[in-house]
Amino acid sequence: MTKLRTHYDNLKVSRDAPDFVIRAAYKTLTQKYHPDKNPSADAARIMQLINRSYAVLSDPELRTEHDAWIRAQEANAGHRPEPAPASAQEDRERTETPHRTHSPGKRPVVFPVGGSAPASSLSVNVLKVVSDRSRGRCGDQAHLALGPTVSGTFARASISIVWLLILYGLAMDSRWTVDAKMWLGGASALFGIYFGAQLYKLHLFRNRPFRPSLNITPLYVVETTWDRVSYWPISLVRGIQAINHHRNGGYTHTGFDLEFSDDERGYVTNCRHTYASIVNSLNGARERYLVAEQHGNQAILDSVDELKDSQLPDAPGHLPKRYGFLTGWLGGCLAFLLVFFILALLNQEQPADKTRSTYAVAPPSPPEYQSQPPIAEKTKVPLEPARPPTDHIADRIGADRIPERPAYIRGEPMVRTDGLSSVTVDNARTSDDVLVKLVAVNGARAWPARTFFIPAGRQFTVEDISPGTYEIRYMDRYSGAVSKSEAFTLEETETADGTEYSNMTLTLYKVANGNMHMQSIDPSEF
Repeated sequence: MTKLRTHYDNLKVSRDAPDFVIRAAYKTLTQKYHPDKNPSADAARIMQLINRSYAVLSDPELRTEHDAWIRAQEANAGHRPEPAPASAQEDRERTETPHRTHSPGKRPVVFPVGGSAPASSLSVNVLKVVSDRSRGRCGDQAHLALGPTVSGTFARASISIVWLLILYGLAMDSRWTVDAKMWLGGASALFGIYFGAQLYKLHLFRNRPFRPSLNITPLYVVETTWDRVSYWPISLVRGIQAINHHRNGGYTHTGFDLEFSDDERGYVTNCRHTYASIVNSLNGARERYLVAEQHGNQAILDSVDELKDSQLPDAPGHLPKRYGFLTGWLGGCLAFLLVFFILALLNQEQPADKTRSTYAVAPPSPPEYQSQPPIAEKTKVPLEPARPPTDHIADRIGADRIPERPAYIRGEPMVRTDGLSSVTVDNARTSDDVLVKLVAVNGARAWPARTFFIPAGRQFTVEDISPGTYEIRYMDRYSGAVSKSEAFTLEETETADGTEYSNMTLTLYKVANGNMHMQSIDPSEF
């Protein structure tokens, strides 16, 4: 007659052994077979059997269930458990709950079986049942979400949208330097990747049949991914071990392991109520199995077995690899970089940040200037200032090329543009429009680097100027007078903190006493 191997045999105790005897036997066997103390090749496997047996016999409910299973086996096959020698061969025999049992005079109870399959292989009815359970729509189960939620995904996606709003504000504030563009572009690419990942998750929510989840149903432990389901009858669950984690005295999460007869799975929940619900569902399902077995009542199981007539095929093969996340990352990155480049183009029209000036020359306090027209000494009647009829700027460049606001003149040279320095020409102190040229000087040679127009009372900043020596030459619109400034030098110096560069301001006055000495020149030199 074949011997029946039980958990009592594994711990080498009798079936009526009290708890303290079981604990003592477990401690003794642990010291003997622990892999750190036993060099045998079978030590780790034997230790696993010992731990499994102790987990069952130290739990009153699991021990009662195990005793009921032993009695059923004795009644079915006439087995009598006997203590067995601790040989390696017999330690390899494992105790598993059978799938078919029966008692004398009673019909055998057929236990459910487990399986694993992709969604594409399921029937429509089974697909709907599993889909509803993965979404937590059934009230007869304990549900634990193992993936993101729709609301959480939307919230994370909004973080990237907030970054675009911040980037827009920065673009409209002041002109970016080269270093700022690099940092902002890199940050935009990272936010784009993050945004693309969230969009792909939203795509999964909409187009995949399941949600990643763990569900304890009346008969099964059901685990789903986006498009796959794996499930086990609760009769195969041998135990559950959990650890509550705390930080700074506060509860953070619970990690627990479900131990099946041939597998072990780990899960995490940040809610104690969810874990308690899982434990209660497992205990209720075990009780249902025991009652059905003791009374030989198959209807107890069939009434809650939604998969009885359509068991899932066992298809453990891997699904084809999907590259959706990579597509989402790349798409989000490119979209955010496109927005960044558009904002960078808009940013080029913004004035430079004056607070970064290193060599800025502050103009002295301007002299008082009377804007009222002169009064005749005898008649005391205001005299209208005489305005010359000739528009010298229009004669020089053409009336259709004169802009309405401070701006460069279309078609004129734009050279020496690879620097960081800037020059601001302030025409706020005069009553005449001016045509201005920034002239590069190299010994006796001079050539225009930029040409721009400034209306009376306005100013204009020339940016991205290469280091070197320059002059400002300008022509009054109606008087036709041409003047030039002293030569000045724009410098760039590399330091440990970055690059220092020049940011100069020149103020034009109605009289030639601005912040740099101006001298009249012949119109041919303009």
